[in-house]
Amino acid sequence: MKKTKYMMQTGLAIAVACLMTGETLYADAEADHNSLRQIKASYEDAINSGDLDKLAPYLSNDFTAVLATGDSIKGLDQLKQVWQKIRASLGPGGTYNGQLEPDLSDLFGDIAITHGNVHEKVRMSSGKELNFQTTWTAVLHRENGQWKVVRAQATMNPFENEVVEMIYKKTKWSFGLGGLALGLIAGFFANNIRRRSA
Repeated sequence: MKKTKYMMQTGLAIAVACLMTGETLYADAEADHNSLRQIKASYEDAINSGDLDKLAPYLSNDFTAVLATGDSIKGLDQLKQVWQKIRASLGPGGTYNGQLEPDLSDLFGDIAITHGNVHEKVRMSSGKELNFQTTWTAVLHRENGQWKVVRAQATMNPFENEVVEMIYKKTKWSFGLGGLALGLIAGFFANNIRRRSA
């Protein structure tokens, strides 16, 4: 009887300890997810305002990334250089807006893997508007109690997006006009040769 009572008390103590541990882990995970959501909000603010220095508190000293443009960068300074080229390609008065749609992050102690989509809208100085989506993944490490982005990568569908379509149309016009010019020049020379031989 005493053995049964002891086993019941032990089992109850283990169950209570497991519940308390589970609640603590859940609370810790929720606090981590909230911290990661704050980084998402700060990223959107930085990128949409064009002030990438706002990202500095969230980037590790070892931060590297591969951007949807194909650029491989190290550190905030290189990210800013690529961003300036992108902004310049929009032309005077061009605008960019990006809204992150993150999936639930995967947490592994002091490592977090975040992923999701960015819905991006670009307005060129010509007034042309482009809407497209990129898919991203970022790896973060907790450094001195704060989450920092160590590695990030963004990709875009290389076949079906408005940016590629715009470049294709420009290229098609360039080749079309180039072909027309070559045809006119060839016709001019052919006509001159015929006249001389007549």
